[in-house]
Amino acid sequence: GWYNCSVTGFYPENQFEEKSLQITVLNPKEWFRPQNLDDMVILMMENSSTIPCLVTNPDIQVTLLHEETDTIMDIPYNNKQGFIGRFRDGTYLCKATLNGVEKISEPYFVETLGGGDLNVKLHASRAMVKLGEPIRVTCSANNELLEFKWSYPRMDGAEIIVSDQGDAVNSTLYLESATLKDSGWYNCSVTGFYPE
Repeated sequence: GWYNCSVTGFYPENQFEEKSLQITVLNPKEWFRPQNLDDMVILMMENSSTIPCLVTNPDIQVTLLHEETDTIMDIPYNNKQGFIGRFRDGTYLCKATLNGVEKISEPYFVETLGGGDLNVKLHASRAMVKLGEPIRVTCSANNELLEFKWSYPRMDGAEIIVSDQGDAVNSTLYLESATLKDSGWYNCSVTGFYPE
């Protein structure tokens, strides 16, 4: 693990310095460092992300395998961080080799989220309906981690259905039988959640 030492000096002026070093305890039985479940799921948002596949011995050679295509990725390994790069969605395995012996890591899952601006669309099955006819309004957005909030004239009696259409997530407001109280503005607000 990483060990940090920081020193703050107050005389003759405020000074701060920090030094870090990594100590690895060799473990002949466990080649891969234990990971939290959160570290096994990588959400791609920026130009690069890290697959934190770390080994317990710096002599171990590590390569990255994209499981769905059975392809060895041409990405250099950093023994302090893992693999840093742009990854396509899918499952990745780290293949470790030492003295002719190979071991495979637990899987890492990469998924690309959104990317760019949140794009929201709102459409109704019909803008004019007769009394007793159903009203269906759909709000669509291009991100997978979303929160939809609706405001509409009656503010009760609607069924809200959320569905994932692959390239968009839809929230559909459905009123079975229109009344005069249903005339007015239908608003959908969408909040997209992106990892920090």
